[in-house]
Amino acid sequence: MAILDGSVDVTGALNSARGQARMLRDDARFVLFLPIQSHAIHAAASDFEAVERVRLPELKRSLGGVLGYPFASLASARMLARRLRELDCERLQINDFYLLPGLLTRLFGFRGRIVTWVRIDPRRYGLAGKIWLFAAQRFSNLMVSVSKYISACLPPSVKTKLIYDSSLLRAVTEANRDPQSMLFVGNYIFGKGQQEAISAFQLIADRFPSATLVFHGGDMGLGKNRDYLAGLRCQAAAGPGTERILFGPFLSDLADARGRAGMALNFSHSESFSLTCVEASANGLAVIATRCGGPEEIVEDGVTGLLVPVGDTAAMAEAMAGLLGDPDRAATMGEAGCYLVAERFSPAAIRSSLVKALGLGTIGKIGSARDRLK
Repeated sequence: MAILDGSVDVTGALNSARGQARMLRDDARFVLFLPIQSHAIHAAASDFEAVERVRLPELKRSLGGVLGYPFASLASARMLARRLRELDCERLQINDFYLLPGLLTRLFGFRGRIVTWVRIDPRRYGLAGKIWLFAAQRFSNLMVSVSKYISACLPPSVKTKLIYDSSLLRAVTEANRDPQSMLFVGNYIFGKGQQEAISAFQLIADRFPSATLVFHGGDMGLGKNRDYLAGLRCQAAAGPGTERILFGPFLSDLADARGRAGMALNFSHSESFSLTCVEASANGLAVIATRCGGPEEIVEDGVTGLLVPVGDTAAMAEAMAGLLGDPDRAATMGEAGCYLVAERFSPAAIRSSLVKALGLGTIGKIGSARDRLK
């Protein structure tokens, strides 16, 4: 079983693939294909039988980039199809619909089962999104959407199966919670909402002198993300509560950070799903999140957390103040979140859906893949 993922660093999509490989390790052996420039190979290595590099072209906004993209995609598809044959692999999961080389392996003789995930609203990509969706419909045996929100973003002609993402969750074993600590997990990327979180915190910092805002994430090795993080640091230094806004690194295991926090924040501008919200709720944290798509299927407003409008720092500040000032309510919401996640995102139900979607047990040669990796 092969998974093609376009992550250049650790992302939610990659972590979902890792969680899936762990969940199905008794059903199949997994090979992961990542872009040659990816920094995530080491992080993913322990979850897969092998992690290999593949050249995945980017669609650049230039005449040369647009004209060269189809040919580069065909060349990549040819190499990928050859490697799939060498592995005797009969199932390919394409971890997002824009990964055109995976779909084009059909043109080079791959006849195995292709299941394509849709994780991003294709309308964001204009004509390119329509072309990628057409190819996914044409060459996939099945298409999967990661949330009801994403399903609603697709044209009526595109039929998908809903399967929520698999989590890498490691539950908190010993919580030493600080009810005044707010945890924000997310890579330092514009649109993730760290700017709004800082602005909202600065509105209430003087009212709650013991409150802290703790960020954890990575810059994915990209200069624009490093610049964004530098801007966040400058923003934090320019207002009240500066010494209580903490920028932490990317953590592969967030159990300790979640065990110390009193609540979790997610102020993204757009989320197809949100494993960070799922994992925070599963670990007993009240969640304050934006109404940006996926979190609305995870956070039950007023019960397991609070939902606020995208970009509305005043509403974010009010929600923060409400839970900081009433830690018992925050704890009750966190407890309710545990029950909701266990019921709505049951690992057993997700596993069953994945087994059916991938056709595990219906094709006979999966066991030979391991031998060809040696």
